[in-house]
Amino acid sequence: MKLTKLEAARRQLDTAAKLFLSDDDRLALHTLSGAAEEILGKLVERAGQQNMFERMRHHAEERFGRVVRSVELSKLVNDSRNSLKHANDPNEDSFVYDSDHAVVMLFRAMVNYQLLCGELTDTMEKALERLGHNYPSLLQPNT
Repeated sequence: MKLTKLEAARRQLDTAAKLFLSDDDRLALHTLSGAAEEILGKLVERAGQQNMFERMRHHAEERFGRVVRSVELSKLVNDSRNSLKHANDPNEDSFVYDSDHAVVMLFRAMVNYQLLCGELTDTMEKALERLGHNYPSLLQPNT
């Protein structure tokens, strides 16, 4: 089967949205959302737009009044995703996991998908609605 990267990311993200809607496995939700977010972020970048990661970086710079390097922000916002997919360091065979990070990753991936495609799938729309209900601060701009 030959797939485009966009189709693969859409399928990963739709499945992650289903897991979120069913209150199922947050680790799997995080891993699927993270894989989709990484692909979609690059596709958004290639399309000449600012992906969600860069939007977060610019927001952090405005908020803190200083340059925020990508590597610095990546350590903060991608650490959980990377812990779920890598086992390079034998000193890090265990880690502390916060399942709310899965929700943020799902949101990041859905924003990238919408930036690229213009609209969300029905499943993603339902997940976004629940995100807004359960995590209202995630969808509210900081003032």
